Amino acid sequence: MMQVINNKIRDDVVKKYAQYTKRVNGEMVEVMYEWFERADQQNRNKNISTVDSRHDKHLRLTINKNTFEQHNDRLPHSRRLTFEQFCTLLAPMITGQFNDIQLSQMFEILDLENDNYLDQYELENLLIVIGRSESTDKIQSSILKLTTRGMLSFEDFKRFITDGFARELLMLSYNNTYENR
Repeated sequence: MMQVINNKIRDDVVKKYAQYTKRVNGEMVEVMYEWFERADQQNRNKNISTVDSRHDKHLRLTINKNTFEQHNDRLPHSRRLTFEQFCTLLAPMITGQFNDIQLSQMFEILDLENDNYLDQYELENLLIVIGRSESTDKIQSSILKLTTRGMLSFEDFKRFITDGFARELLMLSYNNTYENR
């Protein structure tokens, strides 16, 4: 089993991303993404000691191969991908660091209707494939933070990722990880 040891995050670390993998006989069977982001970095830089660390973000997402294989029929465009390839394409959604080719591939995988938009149902399918569930209201609310039409265009999808909305939808807050299982 994979074990993660919590280390104290240095005060000068603003954002931290980690990916841990579990392999059996050389094959990846589980991956855990971890994201940490300091809250209110401007006040920290000014040495104001009243910064509330309760607003720091510490998020985790663990995906296993069995869940992916059991539900990847919800994303028919992903059937040609191995679990490891899928996880490689998913990482930029968490980090916010991507190139247009990676983003285009993920958008194509998620766009079930091939209409160049991602709707609440398509994002819900992604959550199921990675072993998560969220209310349709929360998913729709995430979309509506960027657009009033209720669907994400490719440009909206870029902002969905770079602004951290994808990360917050996909990952559990570390403080709530065990409560939500």
